[in-house]
Amino acid sequence: MSLADQPAVAWILLGVVVGGFFMMLANLRNVGVWLLQIRGRRADGVVESIEFVSSENNEPMRRPVVAFTTGRGERVVSKPALYRKSSTLAKGMAVPVRYAAGNPQRMVVPGFGFRYREPVLASIGAAISIAVSVLYFGF
Repeated sequence: MSLADQPAVAWILLGVVVGGFFMMLANLRNVGVWLLQIRGRRADGVVESIEFVSSENNEPMRRPVVAFTTGRGERVVSKPALYRKSSTLAKGMAVPVRYAAGNPQRMVVPGFGFRYREPVLASIGAAISIAVSVLYFGF
């Protein structure tokens, strides 16, 4: 009887599959922001102010309030959905904006979109889950 036939090994590898799947899902939570940043309409905006809030552990979080004009000529003042601990943006700075054509209030600016580690970690989680499922469990 080999080590691979032991029930404990199967349970451990099942935990690895579930952990990899959870890792993938946790890193896909901002997929809407990813798509907006990649496929959204482009505009030039200006940072009107920086909004500050406190996180659950009283850490200061910030996001910019940005004004821009859509391709149809309407002026929009909006904020990205995500807050960050730090930002290189300041009041009066010009920033490129990506916004949803049907809802210009949904927008992202550099530094407040997805982070490259999110799709990378989602891919790693998926690869681990698939590899262990196929190689050990034969799914």
